[in-house]
Amino acid sequence: RIKGVPGKGMKEEINEIISDLGLSQQRNVLAKNLSGGMKRKLQLAIALLGKSSFVFLDEPTSGMDPYSRRFTWKAIEKHKENRIIVLTTHYMDEADLLGDRIAMMNKGTLSCIGSSLFLKRAFGVGYQLTVDVSSPVTETHSASDTVNRDVTQVILKHVPEGNVISRVGTELLMQLPLNSSSQFEAMLNDLYTERESLGVRNVGISVTTLESVFLRVVNDSTAMTSASSLSEKNKMESFSAGMLKNHPENVDASDVEVTVKERLWNKSEEEKSFGRNLQSLLQKRFLYAKRDR
Repeated sequence: RIKGVPGKGMKEEINEIISDLGLSQQRNVLAKNLSGGMKRKLQLAIALLGKSSFVFLDEPTSGMDPYSRRFTWKAIEKHKENRIIVLTTHYMDEADLLGDRIAMMNKGTLSCIGSSLFLKRAFGVGYQLTVDVSSPVTETHSASDTVNRDVTQVILKHVPEGNVISRVGTELLMQLPLNSSSQFEAMLNDLYTERESLGVRNVGISVTTLESVFLRVVNDSTAMTSASSLSEKNKMESFSAGMLKNHPENVDASDVEVTVKERLWNKSEEEKSFGRNLQSLLQKRFLYAKRDR
């Protein structure tokens, strides 16, 4: 029995997981002789074995080539039914594909959590519309600008909130809000109907990626942290000035200095704690890398 599964049922489950993870050809190879990517697959197979209710996966596709990563994603998708899987990853496309709920962390702090759609709605920039245009009459710069303006007017007629991001060569790039998707059909129909007069050659629409959401969350968190640090500094200065102003007869300047130093010391202790945590994490990574060699 392995993980409470009887021997007869376990054999069938082992064969299924080996097949799902593409380990059939390595079935009789010793674990120490497997490549790093194959060892990752073996670790995942062991974790999924026995139909465990809770599975924790720490970067399961790290060190895999793109094909193996997608193969592994399919296996996780297949075996995640009736389980709770906690998966950590640095690949945003992996989180987007596999995550029912996605939590983003920045500097050890939970920044946001929610479904992929929720995060894109809350932190995304909307849709990006790319239109490849060319002047139907001449290739002069002024004619091309006229075509761009005409195309922009058609788009803004349906989506007034749209913004022009750039005009590079014959490519027009616009940003459209997420709540404007209901207008896309009519807008695209107009662009297609008037494609010859507008000089439209190709049109493409892409939605906000989870990677852009993560970058925005990180930037917002960094800005908030900087503002918080500045606020804390101002509070300490106001605190010391207030003590001297309100109670000049009872407060010695050295006492204020000690109080401020105590607060700074607490801040320093937090930084030291972060350093110790970082050191432990690096040691863990080193041991994992050494083990997988």
